[in-house]
Amino acid sequence: MTQIRAGAMLIATPKLSGESFEKTVVYLWEHNAITGTQGLVVNRPTSMTVEALFDRMEQPCELGQFEDHLLWHGGPMTERAITMLHTSDWYSENTKPITPTVLISSDQFMFEKMSTGNVPSEWRLFAGRAAWYAGQLEAEIKNGYWLTIPVNTDIIWHGTGEDQWYTAIDCYSKQETEKWF
Repeated sequence: MTQIRAGAMLIATPKLSGESFEKTVVYLWEHNAITGTQGLVVNRPTSMTVEALFDRMEQPCELGQFEDHLLWHGGPMTERAITMLHTSDWYSENTKPITPTVLISSDQFMFEKMSTGNVPSEWRLFAGRAAWYAGQLEAEIKNGYWLTIPVNTDIIWHGTGEDQWYTAIDCYSKQETEKWF
């Protein structure tokens, strides 16, 4: 089993059927034994484009610049907060590296840079986040609600929705199989 830590990924098991986290994949960006764990659900696209988000924020951007990029639902907590997961080729004022290949940013300067076309090679914007109080996630894993895998950037940047969940399940299966050989 992968250790719970920033940079790990959670895969919802069928025990979460009918719950808000059913068939989700969560990228953990913070884990602390005292304050708890935070992450972003990476496989729940919304119907809103990033261009529409910029319009709602009254943040100017070139028309059509982000019409092919969706806003993703990062989780049920602080749903008005916008966070970007992105590659290491880009930084903003409060960018925090989570792993060498995945960073997180959330500030006004990030939107200003994006509006001028300055974006990372791979990125997704998320509204909201997932959060667990200290010890809660460990208990949920022990009770079989979540599987864990190391970060897999293909799951974060590519695919949409359930196919990302199936890819994560495949990664977990390979991880478990490799233990036998």
